[in-house]
Amino acid sequence: MSNLIKIAVDAMGGDGSPKKIIDGIIHNHKSNNENYFQIFGDKREIEKLLEKK
Repeated sequence: MSNLIKIAVDAMGGDGSPKKIIDGIIHNHKSNNENYFQIFGDKREIEKLLEKK
């Protein structure tokens, strides 16, 4: 059985979005790579933030 946890995230749904949301996902991934994030939102904006990390 896999320990992989799947999490759906609306990256555009809060204050400081999508930067704060993506930063939180990256922070979580550094300490726990057992999570899989399905990110929803403006693909171009999200990809810009992910390319910098």
